Amino acid sequence: MSSNSVGKKILSIHVGKKKVLLRFDDEIVSLSLNAYLQFHLYENKILNENEFNQIKKINEIDKYIEYAKTAISRSYMSEKCLVDKLTKKSIDNDNIAYIIAYLKENHYLNDEQYGNDLLDYLESKNFGKNKIVDILYKKGLKTSFIKNIDFSDENEIKKAKNLIPSLELKYSKYNYKNKINHIELALLRNGFDTGIIPLVKLNIKNIDDEDEINKLKIDYLKAIKKYSKKYEKNELNNKVVKYLLAKGYSYKNIIYIKEKTENEN
Repeated sequence: MSSNSVGKKILSIHVGKKKVLLRFDDEIVSLSLNAYLQFHLYENKILNENEFNQIKKINEIDKYIEYAKTAISRSYMSEKCLVDKLTKKSIDNDNIAYIIAYLKENHYLNDEQYGNDLLDYLESKNFGKNKIVDILYKKGLKTSFIKNIDFSDENEIKKAKNLIPSLELKYSKYNYKNKINHIELALLRNGFDTGIIPLVKLNIKNIDDEDEINKLKIDYLKAIKKYSKKYEKNELNNKVVKYLLAKGYSYKNIIYIKEKTENEN
């Protein structure tokens, strides 16, 4: 069909709540309400090729806009993440630019609001600065936004302190030295700077001597069982002592448990 031909005649129009159906002699075309309202369409109107293609183009863009709005409603995202999502749908750059502009103009897309909401959420989870920055970059927030965030030492220390009770409970089965090591690594994984960690270690409770001795006895018996299959006497003793020293127990306590266990047997 060329622009000089008779064209396509609209035989009937059905306007629904979300879609408009145009019936031609050879097909039925489903339009968005937006596409329908942009053109003066009525029954028996004849569309030339250019008009018909324009309607189809607007209609196609509207479908992608609805896809974008649905994606945002399911999981609010940054402009960059949405652009990546639309690109994967093989939408050309001009149409993507139009869609993004439409969403911004109609307040569906706002990177600053999204960034602030996401930042508040991550702060509430007691994540440290490094993890927060990493997540914000991965979510497509702009460098200018991220660099303007004020991560004060006071707030970083407060968040790290908030994590200490749950981390102590999580690693309570370990002796004091190993517990400290695990908590330090956990704080690093949660995004805290190495300079912050020593400032919160004072909030970690010391294990009392009795608890430390009980943990040592359990580990001592495990070590004996492990190494007695292969070693005997002095060699066995040396292996067990080295193993327990590596786990953070003091030599004095190791010898105490060794002698006490031997006497009990």
